[in-house]
Amino acid sequence: MPAVEVAHMLDLNPELPEKIQEIANRQGEDPHRVCALIQEFRDLIYELHANVRPMSLRPIGEDDIVSVAPYRDQHGKRLMFYKIGNWKPSKIPLDDLFRATLIILEIGSMEPQTQVVGGVGIFDLEGLTLNHCWHMSPSVAQKMISLMVTCMPLRTTSIHIINQ
Repeated sequence: MPAVEVAHMLDLNPELPEKIQEIANRQGEDPHRVCALIQEFRDLIYELHANVRPMSLRPIGEDDIVSVAPYRDQHGKRLMFYKIGNWKPSKIPLDDLFRATLIILEIGSMEPQTQVVGGVGIFDLEGLTLNHCWHMSPSVAQKMISLMVTCMPLRTTSIHIINQ
């Protein structure tokens, strides 16, 4: 099967739709401050945004490392799963996990319901080895949480760690 190059540019205009801006204002958030945080974070980690090709991240999905459930929880929130034990650091660089997270969060941010009610992050540590820990420093964990919680126009309402 021939390789297919897929590229898609997301419209990341800082102006929010009026309906979403009204809801954000009711929730006590300043949409312009959120957009400024997003841009600040992007400038900080530019290398994760430059030349991202979703098809090059395909092994992450094939190995079931990062995924989004096709259903929502009882509150209508999206569920994002990280199965750290399935990750092979020698095969998939850590930066690719960040790139996959960015793509998933940016796609999720297009859904009005997800913009309002947000999502849940679930980290499954089953199969975690010393090799994984060698690649996952506290600064890497902080970067991942910062990415999910403060630097995207989505609410990450909770992060759960299971099978620890």
